[in-house]
Amino acid sequence: MLTSESGSRPWPGGFDVVSEPDVVTLSGAGARVYRTPYATYVLGPDAFIVVVEPGDRPDGTAVQDRQLLKLTGPLPDEVNTFLLQDLIHQGPRSPATETALLGFVRVEGGCMPLGPIALGGGGVYDPCEERLVEYRLRLRHALPFEALDRARPPLHPPPPPSTTWLDLVPDDPVAATREFITGWYADVPPRRDVVVPRSVPAALASFHTAAAGRDEVLGRQDHLFPPHMLHPGEDGWLEFGAENQGGFVLAFDPATPDPTVLYRYWTDEPIVDPHPLSTFLLLFALYEASFTGPYLASANLTTEQAQQLTQELRRVPLRNRWWPSTDTEFHVGNGLIVQLTPAEGATWYTFTSARHRAHLEPLRHLDIRWKIFQG
Repeated sequence: MLTSESGSRPWPGGFDVVSEPDVVTLSGAGARVYRTPYATYVLGPDAFIVVVEPGDRPDGTAVQDRQLLKLTGPLPDEVNTFLLQDLIHQGPRSPATETALLGFVRVEGGCMPLGPIALGGGGVYDPCEERLVEYRLRLRHALPFEALDRARPPLHPPPPPSTTWLDLVPDDPVAATREFITGWYADVPPRRDVVVPRSVPAALASFHTAAAGRDEVLGRQDHLFPPHMLHPGEDGWLEFGAENQGGFVLAFDPATPDPTVLYRYWTDEPIVDPHPLSTFLLLFALYEASFTGPYLASANLTTEQAQQLTQELRRVPLRNRWWPSTDTEFHVGNGLIVQLTPAEGATWYTFTSARHRAHLEPLRHLDIRWKIFQG
């Protein structure tokens, strides 16, 4: 059984399909109706209503998970004005005195209620249009999976990426890293025109060749610099990446074939990573892939739950980097990357990632209280 730590409960109004005219009526007399490709907006004196089209659109207007509805632009002017004003003046909403926010999804035979919704924040800002072009709305009551599957019908998953690269780790981590990147990001077309400076060690050159065209490989949490920024500094050391808030800079001596990696500027003296560059890059790629998605699940786990989560997976036979934790484990297989980090007491914290949403679906059936679950 899967539950949510958010404290949400199923929508008490139920999920019986209602007709679209009845939905419009809920908004009150004189309601204005705006239709866009993936959503219909109804604005009236009694309610703001959004009816979204079913489907899995991670970057577009759709129900994203059990508690998130995302709206992306372009939005009708009156809709954008309403949402922006609501975002600016966020606070307790009284249905008796303010416009209610209600969500529906179009299904066969009419519209299925999503229940009350609340603006959770704005997303992408378009400087040319000088307006927000994405809004995130929270469903006040988490959808049961049966209702979620009607709003976002499941898609058949592709075969999961191979884990044979693990067999290369002990003897050839450079090849293992290259095969992991090309397999895990097989859905992203590579580029062939990357130019890497000749002064760069073979491990980093191979990494950038495999990552070309796949920008997320370079990191969203921490970041590796692109090839055109790779030049030794005045001291001869090459700074090749940085922590996301500037806490440290990653550097090595390019005169060494497989150099030691240093964390500079975090402390008075540089900190030495336990891995040479060749295995550091593999762990960097695994950490970023597990942490940044595109489809994520996260939770606090008991040791028993951690074992349930990873029992059909293969453990990566490496300690993690010095940052974020040398005790972090990685497990891969079945289209998943599982990052496990020890937490307080006999517990673990996990970030679990998949390239295809359906590869998370089996995790619905584990007895885990997920904080985030996008499957």
